[in-house]
Amino acid sequence: MLREDFAVYTVTSVRPSGVLADLYRPGVLRALEPNGHNIFVAWDDFQNHPFALAVAQVVELRGMKPISP
Repeated sequence: MLREDFAVYTVTSVRPSGVLADLYRPGVLRALEPNGHNIFVAWDDFQNHPFALAVAQVVELRGMKPISP
């Protein structure tokens, strides 16, 4: 649902850049302990991949241009 003061844009391209993820660290006896919520994890951030549970993809918008009403 759009608010009254919404803005509409067009984009020329979209590039995936990573995910928002909940991070976990290994705990005692293999139990997982939460370590962060909605943390940006880039595709090339290989250190955090084993500990991340993705909740949303993040994309980079290129060539944004506003559309006049």
